[in-house]
Amino acid sequence: MFCPKCGREGKGLCLDCYLEDNPLYIEHTVLFLCNCGRTRYKTSWDRSLEVVLSRVVEDKLVVPGELKTIGVELESFSLVRNKIKLKILFSGEYLGEEFKKEVTGEIGLERGNCPFCGRISAGYYESILQLRVKNPGKLFEGVKSSMVSKVEKVRGGVDIYLISSRYGTRLMGELRNKGFLVRDSYTLMGKQDGKDVYRSSISVKEPSFGVGDLIRYNNRILQVLERSSTVKLRNLDSGKNVSLPLNELSDIKPVAKASDVKRCIVTSVSPHDLQLLSLEDNKTLELRNTKGMLKQGDEVKVIKLDHRVYILD
Repeated sequence: MFCPKCGREGKGLCLDCYLEDNPLYIEHTVLFLCNCGRTRYKTSWDRSLEVVLSRVVEDKLVVPGELKTIGVELESFSLVRNKIKLKILFSGEYLGEEFKKEVTGEIGLERGNCPFCGRISAGYYESILQLRVKNPGKLFEGVKSSMVSKVEKVRGGVDIYLISSRYGTRLMGELRNKGFLVRDSYTLMGKQDGKDVYRSSISVKEPSFGVGDLIRYNNRILQVLERSSTVKLRNLDSGKNVSLPLNELSDIKPVAKASDVKRCIVTSVSPHDLQLLSLEDNKTLELRNTKGMLKQGDEVKVIKLDHRVYILD
């Protein structure tokens, strides 16, 4: 059997002649590209142009009826003024035989601001992140620039204006988990579609104590072991660990800092008493032997509080 059009031997109309009359092509499509890199296809925005173009190829490649699609792959693309040129690899089946075909096409391109950048240029914001910490710049590095409308230096820190209250809520959780004191408040701004619209203010402060510091809580001396939204502490009297919500300790001041802890050598051990020598000032310290496992020559860390010496694990 021969192709009735070109005379090539085969099962009938050959693939080349069939595609000549029934080409593979991309339907007319226009994408909207923002300077921030977001691209709109249909009603959604995506940061990856390649991902968007792959969706366009899947949706808009017109395949003639006699072809069976096996796979479609975006091989490459290039931006040329107001167009995007595509190179596509189509894998299919025709008259029972598999084939691969390179297809070229182009789609239209318009440029302008996406809703996010439009809000930023208009100074729009839904939340104010009020950073009152020692190093606000370090925390600001973790904030998406695409969500920031403006930044203002204020007394004691920085105010960051966010275009999304939902993103602000997400940051609240992240900052709490990092061990910061976070509180929020809301101001009614008006109504939209019959619903109340609020702006949030998110206060972020550092606790006065850090890991390794010692605090007094319920008349007990506790050492801070970990600090996140929950603080892990060790009771120096019982040696037991306890966990408390950070917000419950928001007004607590340290009774000693980690830098106040001294290194000592055990110089004498008896069943009831220990004698230590400070490695910093060569002073001798005497205390009750509550640690049973210590022996002469061991190095320990100690803190002296309320005329009492505590050995820290």
